[in-house]
Formats: sequence, C-alpha cells, structure tokens
Amino acid sequence: MKLRLNSLSEGRQEIRESLTAAELLVENPPFSHPIAISLQVDKEPQEVKIDGLVTTTATFECDRCLIEFTQELQGDFHLLVTQATKSLGTASDEDLITISPTTSEIDLTRYIYDTLILSIPMKKLCDPACRGLCPSCGANLNFGSCQCPPSNVEKRWTNLHVISNPTTEE
Repeated sequence: MKLRLNSLSEGRQEIRESLTAAELLVENPPFSHPIAISLQVDKEPQEVKIDGLVTTTATFECDRCLIEFTQELQGDFHLLVTQATKSLGTASDEDLITISPTTSEIDLTRYIYDTLILSIPMKKLCDPACRGLCPSCGANLNFGSCQCPPSNVEKRWTNLHVISNPTTEE
C-alpha cells in the first residue's frame, strides 16, 4: 500500500483501505478475509504522522486439539515521516522514515505486514479452556472423555500423585 504524500492536504485526515494477503506478498497466508487498514494521517509542513490500525480474520489450527478455528487479529503501528536530517528523540529508528523533499510517496506494505505478523498469537488455541487430545488414543477431550484406562504412575511419582489426588477417608 502506497501513500501519496503530495496528494495529502494539510491537517488530520482518515484513510481506509482493504488489501488481500496476495497484495502484501504473504506466502501461505492464514488470513482468510480481506485486511482492513485504517490510517489517521496528520500532515504538517515538514512531517507526516501516521497512526495505522490493521484488522483481519485468520484461520489457525489449535495447538492442543488440532481443530481449525478462526480468530480476529488486530494491531497498530505509528510512523513519523520527516524531511529533517537531524535526529529526533521522540521516535525510535523503526518508527521514523526520513525522506528527501522530492519524495512523493511512501510504501506502507512492510509496516502493515509486520503489524499483522506480530498480532498472531504465539499459542494458537481454539478456546483458553481447550483440553487437547488424549496422549494415548488421540481422542479430542473437548468432546468428552476417552475410554483409555488411567495410566500407571511410575514409582518415583507416587507421592506426588497421592498429593495431587487426595482421597477422603471417614
């Protein structure tokens, strides 16, 4: 997605755009819906501040039960585009784009892509309470218990097993 700087008017404005994963050059995209981008652009004579919000829906496989599920992803980014050659202490190098006075557009594709990738959860779960699969028979424990007999506890873990499964005697 390219933003034409010379077509922006002075002051604050909002730009909405929709992209596909192919337009972001994403290989094997988990994004099953279009990617919605909302930009708040504040143009001043020597700089342009860009606040972006990226939203889409992605399809994942649960890390515990292997069921396919969809999840909404949302992330934001903030950029400062400036013609100044001096160092600015308010923005990190990643958030600062220095351009020449003749630059007419900037490409935001990399920032949108990075925002989407960073919004993907490290642990992809269909539900926080997902019980996963039985390690013996592979049954999905979210749909009910399996018919496997309780596993025998090794002798060295019996004391811990007794503590974690107390029995009441009266």
